[in-house]
Order: sequence, then C-alpha cells, then structure tokens
Amino acid sequence: MPIQIPRATASLWMDYMFAAPGWQGFGLGGGVRYVGKTYGDELNTTSVSSFTLYDAAIHYERGPWRLALNVSNLFDRKYFSSYSGGTGTYYVSTERTVIGCVKYRF
Repeated sequence: MPIQIPRATASLWMDYMFAAPGWQGFGLGGGVRYVGKTYGDELNTTSVSSFTLYDAAIHYERGPWRLALNVSNLFDRKYFSSYSGGTGTYYVSTERTVIGCVKYRF
C-alpha cells in the first residue's frame, strides 16, 4: 500500500428538516466517517489503526438567514491520524471541534 493512504474510507451524512408547526426552519444532522488502516513506510511494516468518527449539526433557517452549530469528532475520540516512518513521528488526532456559523443569502 502507498504510504499514509488507507485502503478504504467511507462516510455517511444525513440531515433532517422539521416540518411540524412550530418547528419549521429547524434541522438536525449527523454523520459518521471511517478511515482504514494506513502504513507509515514503503515496506508496510509500521501502521496506524483504522478509526471511526461521528459528527453532528443543528441549524435554523428563516428567510435569508441560516444559523448553524456543527460538531466534528462528537465523542472527542483520541487516535493517531498518521505515522511518518521516515521521522518516526505519530500525528495526533484533531480534538472535538465546535463551529458556529451565521449565513445571510441575498
């Protein structure tokens, strides 16, 4: 296998917009990301295990406005994202990330 390239990756994201009276404009989303095992050297003797991450979002839309809150790595999973056999360095995962967004469409 090529260095730091997983054999398999997969992702799934779903988003739901509420239609019930009083909830119109609100939505929820969720997803899962899988990254397979990767190797850190050309001989494939060192590797980093596969990992699965979960993401979530909540949003509200009204007219041209959209407010959203997105969370990556929802459960704050600790993992090594890759390994460099040349330097002997393991790269640590990104921690839980929360991002707020305000959008205006015109």
